[in-house]
Amino acid sequence: MLRPNAMSVTQLNAYAKTLLEAEPAARNLCVRGEITSSSFRRYYHTYLTIKDDTSSLACFLPHNVLASLRFEPDIGMSVVLIGNISVDEKKGALRFNIDVLQPDGIGELAAAFEQLKAKLEKEGLFAQERKRQIPLFPHKIGVVTSDSGKAIDDILTVTGRRWPMASVLLCPAVVQGPGAPPSLINALRLLNEDATCDVIIIGRGGGSTEDLWCFNDERLARAIAASKIPVISAVGHETDFTICDFVADKRAPTPSAAAEIAVPDGTEQLRLLLSCRDRMSEQMRSLIETESERLRFLSSKAGISGARSFLKEKGFEYGDLNARLRSAESAFFTMKSSELASLAGKLDAMSPLKVMSRGYAVAGKNGKDVFSVTELSPGDGIDVYFTDGEAKCRVESTRQNTKV
Repeated sequence: MLRPNAMSVTQLNAYAKTLLEAEPAARNLCVRGEITSSSFRRYYHTYLTIKDDTSSLACFLPHNVLASLRFEPDIGMSVVLIGNISVDEKKGALRFNIDVLQPDGIGELAAAFEQLKAKLEKEGLFAQERKRQIPLFPHKIGVVTSDSGKAIDDILTVTGRRWPMASVLLCPAVVQGPGAPPSLINALRLLNEDATCDVIIIGRGGGSTEDLWCFNDERLARAIAASKIPVISAVGHETDFTICDFVADKRAPTPSAAAEIAVPDGTEQLRLLLSCRDRMSEQMRSLIETESERLRFLSSKAGISGARSFLKEKGFEYGDLNARLRSAESAFFTMKSSELASLAGKLDAMSPLKVMSRGYAVAGKNGKDVFSVTELSPGDGIDVYFTDGEAKCRVESTRQNTKV
């Protein structure tokens, strides 16, 4: 028997939707499943389906939730969803409205890192054949980092100790937060446009995964790959790895280590140069003695008419060549000795002992050098080092200059 108050399909679906959305138990649900290919579509909003071994569930992913993700949801990925159950009135089917989407088993940042790493590696940005050699004897080193962090201090200390004839050009940038990638990219662009640096160091000191995340930015990775100047990546500590480390021409575990890679050890280079000079001198003396002995042997064994006269004539020629060779050797060693003396003078001028010999002293506290009055407090015990000894002192008071 027909009932005059029968509901239409639209009314029933709307009623079911109202009942379900009013049920508190249908809110803030957490569900796990695998994204399938059956209804995976991308528009402004995203519609997808997740499944387990026996069932499937249609899902709605709003644009704002998708835009906040740091990884790309893809077919076959196991995910965990948080949201609420509703009814699709048009189809009369259950639909899960997603508020939170996370990879199942690994964190969102880890998933984003692995996805970008795989993408850039597939494009060849990590290939060894595209990486360039770091110059052996740089004249200028570009540095992209914060102008107030410890990284730039470490880089200046190491380069000044190892290779003081090189200059350092700091192009300051933001190294943390959402504004960091554009700032780092702009600094790289400026150094490339300047084109006076032989190598660029980009990085910062240690921090959390979130602190270092700007160095996993795809735009920054492509900017490093496009740099015309070789780039050394120095982000965080030994155990920290970022996308920039893989795409750069060289990866350093710390900013200090990056400076050691960028410049040679001046003391070692001087030792090698002196050793080379000594070997060249010995080889030339040995060659002259060998040829002289050979000439004497040929002179004593000549048995044909005129041989002695011929050898005597050649002996004069040899003597002349020998004198010219010795003269050239002397001029060569004089020139190289002058260059070595100049290099040694520069190294000596940068020596802390040279500075101390002019009346300066170095203060230390607890076995470490003191670089600022802010590191001292009244009553602190300090060691003062002079060229001829040291003195143990105690701080009575401190005063900080208003202008430095």
